[in-house]
Amino acid sequence: MEFMRIRLKDDIIIHKIISVHYFEFSKDYTFPGESHDFWELVYVDAGTAIATSGSDDIRMNRGDMIFHKPNEWHNLRADGVIAPNVFIITFECASSMMKRFRDRTFKIGNMQKSVISKILDESTRAFSSPLGDPYNNTLIRRPDAPVGCEQLIRQYLSELLILLLREDDIAIRSTLKSHVDNELFNYMLDYMAANISKHLTLDDIAVYANVSKSSVKRVFKAAAGMGAIEYFIKMKIECAKTYIREGNYNLTQISELLGYDSIHYFSNQFKKLENMSPSDYSKSVKALIR
Repeated sequence: MEFMRIRLKDDIIIHKIISVHYFEFSKDYTFPGESHDFWELVYVDAGTAIATSGSDDIRMNRGDMIFHKPNEWHNLRADGVIAPNVFIITFECASSMMKRFRDRTFKIGNMQKSVISKILDESTRAFSSPLGDPYNNTLIRRPDAPVGCEQLIRQYLSELLILLLREDDIAIRSTLKSHVDNELFNYMLDYMAANISKHLTLDDIAVYANVSKSSVKRVFKAAAGMGAIEYFIKMKIECAKTYIREGNYNLTQISELLGYDSIHYFSNQFKKLENMSPSDYSKSVKALIR
């Protein structure tokens, strides 16, 4: 029997790290700014900080993360009110996926926070350099570091980046889906408006839109908060109100124009939605112009 060997693909490869820091800044902390030829990740773990990225000031609250791309001038300062806790790691990565982090900020969740904690934990095991010293940018290896610390730092940092990209993909798909649903909703509304005089069913709408009935229900529930037929009835009554205000048809004619089998059924639906009969609505409209 032959066995196929698959070389595992790496979408994110961390080549080197330059620094790992966890700062507990004062409320008045300010950093003059710098640029360097490697990536910098800044995460606000508590409080508030102002990050400058190029020429833009970005207010960062707890849970916010920003990436500074290589050779981008940047700085960081507290807001003078709330003392921030900030995690910063700088690293080299030439993977093409890194272009998705350029000029980006993220709001991270508990899963990503857990990975950051693992990076910090392994960093204290691997290096003797104090993580809270803003003037120290040299990592000194501990001679007694447990096996695999640096490898785990690389893996955890890769994991963090991958988690961010995956959540970003989900957000993109969600936005795209929302856009598609809105287009579908408007498409179905146009069909319903063009057939306002007919007895449309859920099947009719689904066939026209070339989707399932469950999809029609889902889209209308999300966009209008009600079912498609309920919305169609509402469209009929709104159209009836317009006809009444225009004064070109009597109530019987309006009922027929909107496809009702009887004026009694039309009046019942009108009253159910408007809390008054069509004749009472007509009187209220006339009263306004006297």
